[in-house]
Amino acid sequence: MIAPQGEFDYDTVPWLQEQIDTAVNEYGGVILDAGGITFLDSTVITLILMTHQRTHLRIANLPPGLTQVFGSTASTTS
Repeated sequence: MIAPQGEFDYDTVPWLQEQIDTAVNEYGGVILDAGGITFLDSTVITLILMTHQRTHLRIANLPPGLTQVFGSTASTTS
């Protein structure tokens, strides 16, 4: 499980990618505890969608504002 805190954008994608890769390599998937995320830009959303396509991904504690973003994204990728 990874539990990033704060705002995530283009500049933080490499750090988040490293955390995701470590979890995938060690556990074969990743649980993203999103409870501490206050902002995501499109680069981070893309990273999360790409992670979902390549491995087992679960998102926990998704804040209401982000639920709306992922709900819209999921309906356009189905």
